Amino acid sequence: MDIVEVQCGSCGQAMGVSVEHLGTQVHCPHCQAVVEVPRRPGSSDPAKDKESIFSSAEESQSDLFGGGAPKPKPEMPEKRAADREVVASERQGAGGATVELSEKKPPRAAAPTPFHVEREASDADEPPASELPRPVPRRQQPSMAVPIAFMFLIPYCIATTAFIAWLLYQRQTQVLDPLERLLDTKPEDGGPRKVNKGEKYSATYQHNLKLPDKLKAGIHQSLEIGAIQVTPLKLSLNQDDNLVLSLKIRNLTEDLAFKPMSDSFLVFNRKSMNSPRPFTYLDTGAKELFDSYLEWKQGPPGREQASDGILYPGQELVLQLTTNDKHRGDVKRALEAQAQLVWRVQLRRGFVQVRGKNISATAVIGVPFSAKDVEKS
Repeated sequence: MDIVEVQCGSCGQAMGVSVEHLGTQVHCPHCQAVVEVPRRPGSSDPAKDKESIFSSAEESQSDLFGGGAPKPKPEMPEKRAADREVVASERQGAGGATVELSEKKPPRAAAPTPFHVEREASDADEPPASELPRPVPRRQQPSMAVPIAFMFLIPYCIATTAFIAWLLYQRQTQVLDPLERLLDTKPEDGGPRKVNKGEKYSATYQHNLKLPDKLKAGIHQSLEIGAIQVTPLKLSLNQDDNLVLSLKIRNLTEDLAFKPMSDSFLVFNRKSMNSPRPFTYLDTGAKELFDSYLEWKQGPPGREQASDGILYPGQELVLQLTTNDKHRGDVKRALEAQAQLVWRVQLRRGFVQVRGKNISATAVIGVPFSAKDVEKS
């Protein structure tokens, strides 16, 4: 790089400027003043200035043969902030006094145009603190407390919600219908033997209350209620054109013996105004057919024998209900009309707790059917 010697107009000291910075402003390395570097007279091209400055024969000869007075070495204008302050360490003055001298240079003004001069690096060329790379802060390890808490809370919430839903479902399914827990009006007539004779209860519900679906069972469908399991086996017409319903009843208890149905469940005294209508009847939709006949059978199919109707623990009996002869015409018309019929049957279901006592109770089940379900003998 070609250097041109220029004298500072502020402090009068020499400094070196590269050719490409002729005609620009630079900072004096001594006093930090802004110096206007003139162009070469008669030339507007810095390249020509470069050629004209170094084309002097006298200067070349003088330098070559060592002639002429030695010139001071120009200082480059890129001195760092370390050169701006000179501190003289303890000097001995007259009389042995210690004098500390310091010379501070005026603050460096901002240069309008930067310049580049090649020079050797020194220890004073340390970049300012603002240019030093900042240390990267250590990333803090995230806490695992929240994820661990969620690991336990989420399964707990799911389990709690499922348990509450199960309780609500059980509450809905365990709601008892009035026809599901009717008091046995004649517990002494074949009722569970553990019942003490004493307070008797009368039915206070209408016989024709609507049956819920959970108390209905079609042909070959089993229904468990209380201490018994009921399975409708078949519906048939006998030789007298009376309708016959066969029910298989099983005792589910281990220590109770009772009669699931008594004849008193079928009696309808039409002469008495106060006599309640029985809960066992055939509902044709147009008429209620009471006064059915009751029979008990025991044994395998085809070899059944008559039974007294007392059902012992784990035992099975077949109950047969037959419509009264006076209802033959009503049964025939109902079957020809292809109507939906329901045979409602009141059965003992074992004990229930009433005011802390075991009371014999009954339930009403329904067997829905149509003409296509009826077999002919």
